[in-house]
Amino acid sequence: LASFRPEIPDGEQDEHRSVKIVVDCSGSMGGDSIAQARAAIERILDGLRQDDLFEIMAFGSSYQMLFGREMPVSEETLAQARSFVRDIDANMGGTEIEAALDAAYEIRSEADLSRDLLLITDGETWNRDEVFASAKKSGHRIFTVGVGSSVAESFVAGLAEATGGAC
Repeated sequence: LASFRPEIPDGEQDEHRSVKIVVDCSGSMGGDSIAQARAAIERILDGLRQDDLFEIMAFGSSYQMLFGREMPVSEETLAQARSFVRDIDANMGGTEIEAALDAAYEIRSEADLSRDLLLITDGETWNRDEVFASAKKSGHRIFTVGVGSSVAESFVAGLAEATGGAC
């Protein structure tokens, strides 16, 4: 068993932040991996503060956004997010991570907020070099959480390192 607690970078306590969460729901995430991903997102939602902005995206062969834009934290948006997270499963086909990340990069944050993204995945992808190049160009820092028993560690660690994030 593994225990982890993803930490969201925290600036000044009175500043709000932007959190984009991208979760892998491809077939390779079946079983314990998707359960770990759900648990990680729930913990992240628990750590959001009033006035933070957030969006959640699930991906596989295609992607699905919760809101389609960043939304402020409220009881209503957190309830919608928790319902979305409960419903995600490893049923979205293959791992088209580049298209999902490109769509997440397009979600605009307020000008003064950092461009950070949290990726939860097992890291099984075939186009690693293209993903790294797009990520570097995006200007986002990517924080990765590898889940499952056979995480592609070189991918999740490499992506975080390439963008100034953490794994």
